[in-house]
Amino acid sequence: MSGANPAITTQAWLESHLEMLGLSSSRPRVIVHSRVWSFGKIDGGMNALHAALLKVLGPSATIVVPTYTVELTEHDIFDPETTPANAMGSYSNYVLSLNGRARSCCPIHNHAAIGTGAAAFASATDDGTSSIGPGSDFETFEQKDYDLVLLGCGFALGATYLHHLEAVANVPYRKWVDLDRQLARPGQAASLISVRYFARQDATLVEGFDTIENQMVDSGQVTKVPAPYGNSFRVPVRHLHRHVMDALARDPYLLVQPADKGAE
Repeated sequence: MSGANPAITTQAWLESHLEMLGLSSSRPRVIVHSRVWSFGKIDGGMNALHAALLKVLGPSATIVVPTYTVELTEHDIFDPETTPANAMGSYSNYVLSLNGRARSCCPIHNHAAIGTGAAAFASATDDGTSSIGPGSDFETFEQKDYDLVLLGCGFALGATYLHHLEAVANVPYRKWVDLDRQLARPGQAASLISVRYFARQDATLVEGFDTIENQMVDSGQVTKVPAPYGNSFRVPVRHLHRHVMDALARDPYLLVQPADKGAE
């Protein structure tokens, strides 16, 4: 298979694309961020994409997708069973609609999971009080040796895990804040909880994830494969964690750039 644009992207094409990324049944746990329009028209839509992932990952697959609800305020109720994931993309919403899926409870950074490890993933951080950093879903990705898979998108759009590493490294341009949010647990009325969030405090800086993406692709730690209209990436979360933590120890500002850089 090549990166040439197929007129219609088939399930078989997607399976080959995933295999070229290095996905297989030997590493069946993945966190998938996606920009589906990078694949043009998919014959069978999200059913075909999901089927391709399941076939390549095998019977032990656990697929996790972002279902973030960062737009919610202290006046909104987050219910993992019913709250939609606005602006998170077609595949995330597809997984969220599946019977048997599980969802973690953080009212800010929550994820939906399907497959053999879905229930265990969701229960690992079931108090909902950690958005990123210790105790969050992102910590579970590293502990359970997930692969980060970015389908048709790069680090700038899909590598939210890097914000988790900013928290772990305690970078100087962010600080911890406590945000009030309302969480509805099964069979209970909504209650107010305090969620820890590592907020950016320096408005002169913006995200700059391209540097670390290029470094890791060049070093062979990230697999990059052309999609019909963009690129896809795969990296073991543990590799990403080690590399970025070492890099942030040398340069705490590695993941940001001046806000006015684009105007130069």
